[in-house]
Amino acid sequence: MPEVGDAAAAAGMALVSGTLPASQIDTEFNRDRDYIAQFAGGIRAVTAGGTGAGTPAEARGNLKTPHDDTGSTLRFFSPGFGLLSYDIPGIAYPTRIATAGEIPDLSGYATDGELGSVRDGNLATGVYNRNITWTRRTAWIGDNGQLGYASSSERYKKSIRPMDVTDEQVAMLVLVSFQWRAAVAADDRREVGLIAERLVDAGLGWAVFTDPDGRPEGINYDMIGVVLLPAVQRLIRDRDSIIQRLEALESAGTDG
Repeated sequence: MPEVGDAAAAAGMALVSGTLPASQIDTEFNRDRDYIAQFAGGIRAVTAGGTGAGTPAEARGNLKTPHDDTGSTLRFFSPGFGLLSYDIPGIAYPTRIATAGEIPDLSGYATDGELGSVRDGNLATGVYNRNITWTRRTAWIGDNGQLGYASSSERYKKSIRPMDVTDEQVAMLVLVSFQWRAAVAADDRREVGLIAERLVDAGLGWAVFTDPDGRPEGINYDMIGVVLLPAVQRLIRDRDSIIQRLEALESAGTDG
């Protein structure tokens, strides 16, 4: 249970001894009145959670906080209490905004200045017209909207095994020309590409990404080369076999 005087001691007040001589009672009365006057004026010792000051300048000095004397609003950080606060000239005490623990670590995020070229999903001409001649990598956008790249190193993968794509699957890939519907593009320009649903029909759905409802939405075109690789390898083997057979026939004809 709290004892009488605990709150006063926590606030930094001197406690009166039970054996205090009568000649010092008036001194203690005056000290109590000083305490009352200080609390009435909002002045508390720094060790008791106050600023120990009656003006913004004194508060900043007691707390040893950096500040800017220009402008109508002064913002500063108090390392002594981990509080982000601000004060207004003429108001004696800082107003709390947040503690340091409530402020997230934003060191890994781009600043507003760094985002000057990206607004609402659009890239400014300074970005998409920039020629990159140094080391580069293909950019991907995750389902959560985060921009990044896909790792291909073996050290990031497990259960690795060969995968085949048949000639029949490749034959089902039909290159088409098309025009966009009005809801997608305002003009009637004609473009060339593949149809996502046809890749799914051919069993190549792993090269297709879907919308939130699971419907085919688009194609990861950077995977199309991977789709063609097994078929190209078979063609190379067939070509080598044909060359060997022709060389054998030519050799046999020469010997005859």
